[in-house]
Formats: sequence, C-alpha cells, structure tokens
Amino acid sequence: MALFEEGQQAVLVRHARSHEALAAGIEAAGLKFLVEPAHRLPQLNAVLVPEGVDEAAVRAYVLAKWDLELGAGLGP
Repeated sequence: MALFEEGQQAVLVRHARSHEALAAGIEAAGLKFLVEPAHRLPQLNAVLVPEGVDEAAVRAYVLAKWDLELGAGLGP
C-alpha cells in the first residue's frame, strides 16, 4: 500500500538511502557484506557473521530490542 501512496520513485530512493546508512554502519563496525557493492540490492543486505559470534543470539537480541526480524540466510 505504501508504494501507491508514496510513489515508486520515492520508495526506491528511500530504500537506497536506508541501504547507504546501513552499509556505513556495517563497515564502521568492521563487519563485511557477503556481496560486493556493485551486486548489492538496497532491499536485501547480507552481512557475514564474524567467527565466534552466535548469529542466533544476535537475531534474537535485535528482535527483542528493536522488533526487527533478521533472516538467518544460507550463505557461508
């Protein structure tokens, strides 16, 4: 519904801005994306989990604190 109310171009711009902010934060935290910048989609952000980090615990924390559900993914 937001697409029709906001307009397609505005939605694409909003997603791009959100992705840029997220990417800056991910990189500032020393984390890495699974996909190189040229192949990323602003609507889908695959971040590699560092060795020794319990990704399930991170996902549970983010869900409890911000009501934001992160997908576990199937990558390396």
